[in-house]
Amino acid sequence: MVKLSWILALGLATAAAFAGPIDAKTKAAVETQVTARVTKMAYVPGSDFSKWPDILKRYRSQLDKATTEEAFAASLNTALGEMKVSHLQILTPEQNKTRLEGSRAGLGVYLEVVPQGLKVNGTILGSPADKAGLNEGDLIIKVNGKKPASQTVFQGEVGQEFTLVVRDPKGKERTVKVKRAVFNTKEPETLQWLSGDVAQIRIPTFEQSYSRTNVFNLVTEAQKAKVLVVDMRGNPGGFVFNMLHFAGMVLPKNQPFGTMVNRYVATKFTEETKKPETDLLAFSEWSKDKMKPAFVPNAPELKSKLVAIVDGGTGSAAEIMAAAMRDVGGATVFGQKSVGMVLAALMQELPGGFMMIVPIQDYITIKGQRLEGSGVSPDITVTGRKTRETDPAKNAILEWVAKQNL
Repeated sequence: MVKLSWILALGLATAAAFAGPIDAKTKAAVETQVTARVTKMAYVPGSDFSKWPDILKRYRSQLDKATTEEAFAASLNTALGEMKVSHLQILTPEQNKTRLEGSRAGLGVYLEVVPQGLKVNGTILGSPADKAGLNEGDLIIKVNGKKPASQTVFQGEVGQEFTLVVRDPKGKERTVKVKRAVFNTKEPETLQWLSGDVAQIRIPTFEQSYSRTNVFNLVTEAQKAKVLVVDMRGNPGGFVFNMLHFAGMVLPKNQPFGTMVNRYVATKFTEETKKPETDLLAFSEWSKDKMKPAFVPNAPELKSKLVAIVDGGTGSAAEIMAAAMRDVGGATVFGQKSVGMVLAALMQELPGGFMMIVPIQDYITIKGQRLEGSGVSPDITVTGRKTRETDPAKNAILEWVAKQNL
């Protein structure tokens, strides 16, 4: 049975995931289904997916040499990356299990290989890396006395300890000990009062762990605030219906804020208007199928001034939400430019427990802006990273609020 889910989310980042073995028969079956779905199902305006078989040929040797699920998925995703569209990738069985169960074994750190070692691009709240004090921007220059060449240096069993030499963005070095462990990957939504009049709701994801009950209660508690800040930093997106639920909590009711573009609708648009599918504003005005906030029974009537916080880890459904907050909710956006990956996609099961994400629709804001490839640019840019001691975005928002006539 094929499992379909309409999702707007970035792919799951890996952090020394378990590398299970894979045989040639499973690889061939996965490749066959990936090819069928790329060439027959995927759709992004302006993209030619018919060239996928030729791309796959260039990676034949690399794919044939892969002996683990992780190595095979990495090679296949590198090939898929040549299509230069978001939401086109496969997840290993381990990644899919993490997505469904919300727990995993490892360190919980997002890493990037750089010439000096491994750059920390973030940690999962409550993970071993988070508890050990690793922060975004840190540089791991030694692991057990040696310069790390790849993320595989952290593979191992639960309980295995690593001694790291870490250099922070200011150049100061420190020694950190961290152990592989099983940890929960689900971060709950939270409410924090930045001042007596300013409430901040943290929405870490619109994925399966998004709690409608918790969000309803938090927004209800925050409705007395003069300013409601929605923190979506690091939110990779998630399911459309969860994003629409949150929109129903904070945006004007029945107010359209964008539209989706798929193959059928794009063809109909060009036939009726004689305009190209790349005429985004014209398409937005022509389309009758607009995206609107969901109806949420007994939702509080918000009178708060809205503020959104985004960064380079804000993606997909979270980007749509931030743009909608600004376009129809009058929100001011703080932070750094979002990632620009907003294609709607289907999730489909593959042989061997793999999962594939296939883009089938693009998104255009109510003002005719395509977020894919461009992202959401903040109204007020905030530099500097949030740490356990300070949050530059919070400080900037409070300074801005003090200057407003609220």
